[in-house]
Amino acid sequence: MCNMYTYLKYYKELSFAEIPFNDVDNLVFSTLAYLPLKGLVSKEDVPLNLLKQQLKIVESHHQSLKTKALNILNEIAGSKRYQKVTIGNYIDIHNAETQFKAITIRFNQSNCYVTYQGTDNSLVGWKEDFDLAYCYPVPAQRHAAIYLNNAVKDSDKIVYVGGHSKGGNLAMAAAMEANNSISHKIMAVYNNDGPGFLNAEYHSPKFQNMARKLKVIIPEESFVGVLLSCTNKYQVVKSSAENIYQHDLTTWQCFGNFLLEGSQSKTSQKFQHKINTWINQTDKDNKELLINSLFKVIEESQIQNFHEFRHLTWAQLSTMIKEAKHLNEKSKQLLLENLINLINHKGKE
Repeated sequence: MCNMYTYLKYYKELSFAEIPFNDVDNLVFSTLAYLPLKGLVSKEDVPLNLLKQQLKIVESHHQSLKTKALNILNEIAGSKRYQKVTIGNYIDIHNAETQFKAITIRFNQSNCYVTYQGTDNSLVGWKEDFDLAYCYPVPAQRHAAIYLNNAVKDSDKIVYVGGHSKGGNLAMAAAMEANNSISHKIMAVYNNDGPGFLNAEYHSPKFQNMARKLKVIIPEESFVGVLLSCTNKYQVVKSSAENIYQHDLTTWQCFGNFLLEGSQSKTSQKFQHKINTWINQTDKDNKELLINSLFKVIEESQIQNFHEFRHLTWAQLSTMIKEAKHLNEKSKQLLLENLINLINHKGKE
């Protein structure tokens, strides 16, 4: 089974003139957004070779996207295809209301790929993801728009905007709000298994204008890229992983520089229908109450990151809600009922 690692093995010594930028290069660049660049990159563009010398390449069984990004950097730095690639405009914002990270990748003389990192393991990052169900723009979306307008230089002739997971959503939001001088330079907007928008934004002229350049790619077992409204013209790709682990874009399969076409699973389709029906039929105030109450329960339980929360059983979560001091009985019941509807997506239609 071939994936981006196979692609790099055979194509890294072919220039962009020989094999033009393609969907698999998009996956490579979106993965590089997970590099730990704090203190190494700021506004100035830094060559990949230099970054390779400064960053410790991880040989580990830990399969985080940060680890995989480091290993990809090790693979491509100095290769013919990527030898002149640079990374600049690194920004990392992490505070009480947002988790936001972005980089600008320049290649092939006058081309740039602006990419946004997906959600990390912090509770604030996941809270912001949940807020997409009732709010636009969330803080990260505002930062994404400002970032794109500031990152693109006059010398950049062709611009790609993309990202993985929440980063894909941020890429769309940024392209929707781009200045006219930048908008006409955008060749494509890549949303790699990231959520969409609420119906109001989805039907807006800004979205429809951006959608002409939009490429949405999801794996067969997508549970993130099918959230909210985006486009029915998405590309489904085969993955070597199973279930939710297909969200990892390094598992997506390709044949040469083409992604291997797949078909959306029935499980993903059922989840897409059920979760979006719940989002569309639940009013804004109740969704906001549900989400804020849930994360308040998490904070009161002294859970430090979302990794801990994901491993809770339903019985444990139910106990946490029932014991929450800040909720009255009506709110507790509302939260429990809505969470049951929200997470019970494997039941019958």
